[in-house]
Amino acid sequence: MTLLQLLIVDDHPVFRQGLRDVFDTDPNIAVVGEAMDGDDAMVKALELQPDVVLMDINLPSISGLQVTRRLKADSPNIKIVMITGYDEPEHIFHSLRAGASAFCSKDMPPEGLISTVHAVFSGDYVINGKLLTEEELNEWIRRRMDRYGQRTADKDTDSHISMSPREMEI
Repeated sequence: MTLLQLLIVDDHPVFRQGLRDVFDTDPNIAVVGEAMDGDDAMVKALELQPDVVLMDINLPSISGLQVTRRLKADSPNIKIVMITGYDEPEHIFHSLRAGASAFCSKDMPPEGLISTVHAVFSGDYVINGKLLTEEELNEWIRRRMDRYGQRTADKDTDSHISMSPREMEI
């Protein structure tokens, strides 16, 4: 099996270390770097060219959604797994529209997160532990366009901001 190279992006150092510890248990995954905000994530992802980026949706400077959209434009082969403590359906929708291959809640069991990263690396899509093909993902997005997409149909996905800077600070 090919060694999967992973970049971890989260603004909480203790959580990043916990993620590193989880992925260190899998001999087929190498954590090649960490980033603590959106700007750092862009620089490190473009420099390191990891196979998969594990991306927090709420980041200082540039949101995880904005970083995802920009990374996919610059490096379309990088797979992105969004991870968040806020498991809201609208976040899932906007993450997948931005180019993420998976969306996970931070309360997911470690083995589920490892499986998700492997699935994404293999070309599959995952929403909260449910494995999807590209066709199933497109159907999932299409069904939600009426609910979430109309509000942003004429806007860029970057315009969806999960939390204000003050909310992030608190």
